[in-house]
Amino acid sequence: MASFVTSGLLNSYMMSSPSERRAKVRHACRLKGTWRPLGSQGVAWESLLQDVSETGLNLLMDCELKRGTILAVKLECPHERFARPVLVRVARCAEQPDGLWSVGCTFTSQLKEAELLALLRVGAMTTPAALPGPQPSQPRPKPVPPPPAAQSAPVRRPERQPRPEPHPAYDPFLSGGSSEHRRTPRRGCSSVAVLIGRPREHEQVEGWVVNQSLGGMCLSSPRTYEVDTVLRVRPKRGGESSPTVEVRVRAVSTEGHHFKLHCQFTTQPSASTMMAFS
Repeated sequence: MASFVTSGLLNSYMMSSPSERRAKVRHACRLKGTWRPLGSQGVAWESLLQDVSETGLNLLMDCELKRGTILAVKLECPHERFARPVLVRVARCAEQPDGLWSVGCTFTSQLKEAELLALLRVGAMTTPAALPGPQPSQPRPKPVPPPPAAQSAPVRRPERQPRPEPHPAYDPFLSGGSSEHRRTPRRGCSSVAVLIGRPREHEQVEGWVVNQSLGGMCLSSPRTYEVDTVLRVRPKRGGESSPTVEVRVRAVSTEGHHFKLHCQFTTQPSASTMMAFS
């Protein structure tokens, strides 16, 4: 008698799907369940079982899954096979008109006939609530602009005091700045272009004067020279008629792609010659 009832139940589900052409016929079965990707921790997501066969099942859920994803599915069925989640692999995923997703899966191990019948019996007695469809996105409220800040009284800034004129007897060329501690203070120059070379050599390089004092000058040069090298320097403007000074390299430092030559005059130049480099 039991076998007759079992066969009749299976036959009724088979007859309800005359268009089914799978090797293993799917039987309609509405059953609530949950799922999560294999190996994930945390909350499981709700799903609805749509149909089932010995080799697979179809779930209705609210998200898309990639083909090949392995899921742990927990179905509300008293059979011992379903006391723990069953493992399935996603075979296909199709979006439905209501915005949900129909996910076809295959079991990692095929169901036995008794296990399939247990699902069908529970599904026949249960009418689970439908999954809620995707919620339409609510328009975000427009941000309320903050109230305008109170206008504070304008701050009255003290007027800039005029710069005091130097004393008529003060000569910055001779005295230098107040922070200068050299015996002969250096005076900055406006990058006067000069030609630099060794005495009795025709090869010259173009550089410029960084600063100068009564005792020497600092030159910026594209090439370096050894310490104690004697050089001849003349302003580029004016040509061959420009005054020339002779200096000795005392130190060399680098600045980017150029070299700073810290030089000392070999003989004290005249005031007019010094002014030609300022």
